[in-house]
This record gives sequence, C-alpha cells and structure tokens, in this order.
Amino acid sequence: MRRARIGITTGPGPSPHGPVTAVERAYADAVVLAGGVPLQLPVLGPVHAADVLASIDGLLLSGGGDVDPACYGQQAIPAVHEVDPERDAWEIALVRARPPAMPLLGICRGAQVLNVACGGTLVQDLPERTSAEHRAIDRPGDEIHVVELTAGSQVRKIVGVDDVRANTLHHQSVDELGAGLTVVGWADDGTIEAIEADDGAPVVGVQWHPELLVGRQPHLNLFGWLVAAAG
Repeated sequence: MRRARIGITTGPGPSPHGPVTAVERAYADAVVLAGGVPLQLPVLGPVHAADVLASIDGLLLSGGGDVDPACYGQQAIPAVHEVDPERDAWEIALVRARPPAMPLLGICRGAQVLNVACGGTLVQDLPERTSAEHRAIDRPGDEIHVVELTAGSQVRKIVGVDDVRANTLHHQSVDELGAGLTVVGWADDGTIEAIEADDGAPVVGVQWHPELLVGRQPHLNLFGWLVAAAG
C-alpha cells in the first residue's frame, strides 16, 4: 500500500549562493513517525497551487515569520517581523485551492494563514493584548500552558484529551475568525489556540508546535490524524 504523501510548506532559509526554501526537520520527522511520506513544497507562484496539490494527499502548513497584515486589510505595526509576501500569497493560494476532501493541518503560522485565507484577521502582537506568556522560545520542548478544547470538536477527538498541555512560541494569534471556521481551543487568557472547519471537513489549525512534542501522544495524534485522513 502506498503511504500518504504530505506536502509541507517551506520558508526562506540562509544560503551563500542565493535564495533557498527550507523547513525545520521536526515536521518531516513527525510525518514519518506517523506513517506518512513528507514532501517539501518550495514557494511558488499562486498559479501553480492546483498542480502541486494534485501531487500530494495531505497539506501541512508549517510555522515561520509573520503574515503580512496587508493580507487581511491592516497596516503592520513595528512588532511585525520576517514578513514574506511571496510565501503568504503561495500558502493562501494552497488553502483556497485545496480539494474539499484533502486534510489540512496548520501549525502556528500555518493556523494563522488558514484563518487569513478564509477572510479572518490576526492579533499582530499578543503582548499588547495580554500579559500571559506566549513566546517561550527558549523552551520549545516544554508544555508551558493548558489549551482548553471544546467537547465534541474534531481537535478534541484527534488529540484524545479534554485539555492539552502545549508549548508556546508565538507572538501573534487568530483574531477575527475566517468564514467556515470555528474556534475549538483557548489558552487561559482567552487567546485562540485551535481552530477547525465548522462543517466537519478535515481542516485543523493549532497555535502550538506539536512537531516538537511528538514524544507525547496527544501531539503525535495530530500527525497520525493527518496521515490517516490523507490515506
């Protein structure tokens, strides 16, 4: 039986010879651990989205820099950084061109891209809205806070626990929700931590980084779901 092919989005990386696209190895390792085949997707023009999607079985939107606020009709504040308009346009096109049955998992920036692609907005800088810690970048493998999950939600069923303990490496989050999405997970301070399709479609976005926590079953389950749904 052919294993499910999971396309993983990439971002700009360093190179002395010109532009490259790269992604942290942890995403690919998590997909392999879950039984899938990881395929890195370079940043292309939006016109290529449908052809690329035709070559994969599931889509993983990876983390990275901030989404350009222009994508959701706002001007950037000084805290916004690492903006890549070409990557934004590419990933938004992938979300919008995704076949309805294709599973999608958005992680951190990926959840934000999902929301923006559906017409939503983002909190540009959480420290302006909350004093709770959401950017513990020196503790990527630690479960920093609890995410309360909605009973009966797709995410709750996937992770297999009522509340999941999560790491936290972000300074932005979902604000106004995009069309066709529903919020199913919150941090203690009300920050949105998980979203999913409101019609039961295989579309999930989480604000934490489960690829760095795959030694703990609830987080590995997200990749298991993605691979199983893609198969």
